[in-house]
Amino acid sequence: MALLRSLLHLLWMVVTVIPWGIIMVVASIRVRGNPLYWMAVRWLGWAIDGARVILGIRVRVSGMENLPVGETSPAILLVKHQSTLEAFLMPTLMP
Repeated sequence: MALLRSLLHLLWMVVTVIPWGIIMVVASIRVRGNPLYWMAVRWLGWAIDGARVILGIRVRVSGMENLPVGETSPAILLVKHQSTLEAFLMPTLMP
């Protein structure tokens, strides 16, 4: 069953990465700055959702209540980087 779920997740990633990658390359020619970042974050959200639904991965975040509030409030985030999941998850969690 784990192999089947892994293959299904691989298929999900291929189906989403290729078209979204092409969209991002084309958009990078015309669009600059913040909208491009949020387009990339949208795909990362899809990847996280796919891992949650297909693979059953659950994410537990602790300490969010200690972060400063507001768009101009600075913060330095330190992550353990135990997997690629953290690199995908950070932009989806932080504004």
